[in-house]
Parts: sequence; structure tokens; C-alpha cells
Amino acid sequence: MKKSIISTLLIFILVIPLMINGQERKIEGQITTFDSIPVANVAIEVVSTNQIYYSDSLGIFTIQCDTKKDKIKISVEGFYKQAVKINDKIKYVFVNMKLKPGEKNRDLVVDLGYVIDKDKLFAVSSMGDAEFDYSRYSTIANAISGRFPGVRVSNNQVIIRGNESFSASNAALIVVDGIVKGSSIAGISPYNVAKIEMLKDASAAIYGSQGANGVVLIQTKRGKVSD
Repeated sequence: MKKSIISTLLIFILVIPLMINGQERKIEGQITTFDSIPVANVAIEVVSTNQIYYSDSLGIFTIQCDTKKDKIKISVEGFYKQAVKINDKIKYVFVNMKLKPGEKNRDLVVDLGYVIDKDKLFAVSSMGDAEFDYSRYSTIANAISGRFPGVRVSNNQVIIRGNESFSASNAALIVVDGIVKGSSIAGISPYNVAKIEMLKDASAAIYGSQGANGVVLIQTKRGKVSD
């Protein structure tokens, strides 16, 4: 009788951890700011387990989260906090942190080691869309490459993530003045552009499967609404 009870307990002890592990899966991701600058030592909290992970010097992180649905909270001094919902279809999470305004805050994130690429941060953060002159570029492709370091453009298609090749299957969705234009930026003149914004992952979810590779929002001077 005692042997039977002990055997049952041993099986129970061995099986429970396997059941728990079976409900978790590994998710990888990267934390950046201004679309391409890595942010290190960012705290990524998994809501289901309260476990906290941190991004490395390249902004890359690996977490364990619930198999079906979960949520992560991202926070680091000097940046606005973010939260991302995780479902069973997500395998990689790209989070673009928004830097809080002010030169002192910009200096702080560099001094604390969150952003290593100081020169690029200072160059990009000091120039907002209101100050960026898209008309000085001969093509919209050059304008996008100039405004967003790290974003690739080829054959009138924009690749937001680090995909190995250019094709219709990994090109970002183009939306001009709220109208979906497919994956091509052909026919868009940089002289008419007022603002360009890049959406990725959770922020692009509103566009469904069309926004799976990210979304490029282009606002023209004609479509700009005055305050």
C-alpha cells in the first residue's frame, strides 16, 4: 500500500512540471527606438507569471509566456511604457519605444547605457516630422530611407523588418491619407509628403493580415488637416 502511494506521488511530482512547461512557449523579440536603434536593459514583464526579462545590448530578448494568450509590459527609464498582447500566432515581437521629450531625457538614456548608438539617437531624435523636409529627396524611396535608418526600400516596396529578401510576401502595406494602396510606393512624390509613420506588430494589427509585415502611413500635404 505504502509503495503504491509513493509511486503515485512520484508520478504526480514528475508529471505536474511537464504539464506546466507544456503550457508555456518561447517568444523572441527586439526593443528599438526610432524604428532601428536598439534599446538595452529594457524590462519585459510577462503578466501571466510576473517573470521579468531584460533586453541585451542589441535590444534582443527571449521570454517564456503562456501558449495561447498572454501579455507583456515593457518599461525602461526615459521611455513611455508599452504593453503588447501575445497570442498563439505571434512568434516574434518587435517593440518600438517612444522616447520622452527633452534633451536631458535623451542624455539620460545614453548615460544609463540604454542606448549605445549615441550619434544616431542624437541625429534622429533632434528632428521631428515637422522639421523633416521630404521634398529635398528626388524619390519617395530615398525619402523613406533618409527618414528611417534601417528600413529598406527596393523595387518600390518597403521592408520594415529585417527580412533577407525583397518580395511581395514580406513588403509592408502602404496607406496614403487613410487609403490602402497595396505594397507599392510607386507614383508618390516626396514633394507632396507631409508625414510618414511606420507601424509594426501590435500597432499594425488594425489592418489585419494585410499589415502582417508592417504598415507605412503616408500623409500628404493635400490630406493634412489644419489645427
